Amino acid sequence: MLFRLFVLLTLLIPHISLADGQEIKLNVKHSFNSTTFRGEVDFRQEESNLFRKHYDAGIRLPIPLWGDGWSLGLHYRVVYTSAENGGWDLEKRPYTQLQKTFKTSENAWSPNLKWAIRTRQESRFRQNKGNSHRNRVRLYVKSLTPFFGAQPFIANEYYYDFRKDEVTKVRLDVGFEFPKIAGMKPSLYYKHTNTYKKKDWLPYSAIVLKLSF
Repeated sequence: MLFRLFVLLTLLIPHISLADGQEIKLNVKHSFNSTTFRGEVDFRQEESNLFRKHYDAGIRLPIPLWGDGWSLGLHYRVVYTSAENGGWDLEKRPYTQLQKTFKTSENAWSPNLKWAIRTRQESRFRQNKGNSHRNRVRLYVKSLTPFFGAQPFIANEYYYDFRKDEVTKVRLDVGFEFPKIAGMKPSLYYKHTNTYKKKDWLPYSAIVLKLSF
């Protein structure tokens, strides 16, 4: 496992110098009957300065009437971003989401794949900023055929702001999901976003370590 992690880190090292920040996510989930309870904490830093953190809690419910792979998520997230006065600005973000997951078999063009299509509706109640409502649409694809013992994945997401009536952010993730070790499942990926602000697209990138329990 450590050798595989070393190999994959070696593959990502050329991109680390291109990344603006570093991020870590901790995910916890527990299932009771058909309901899954989820929690997440997220910390983001740039040039050794912590500039954003969030805490998230929610539930996921299957939708059997719609068929296999459909789920409904109900979540509440609090987001803290660094303020100009040195403190933190608070954002309260309740959201709901629908997700469909399915698998495709290996063929001449691709290995066994797991797909997830997600749409998320979120309300953003922000301190020192105007409130907004946003829709996010994400496509996620993961190979079920291991590469050095890990599963590569890619995800692409678009953020549409209803108040501005336009797409305001585009995100791309590329990385690897590792097998469980010591009760946790790590993922390591490169994240790149473009955010539309003041009539210009502003890029941001980060190396993200995600630990799922």
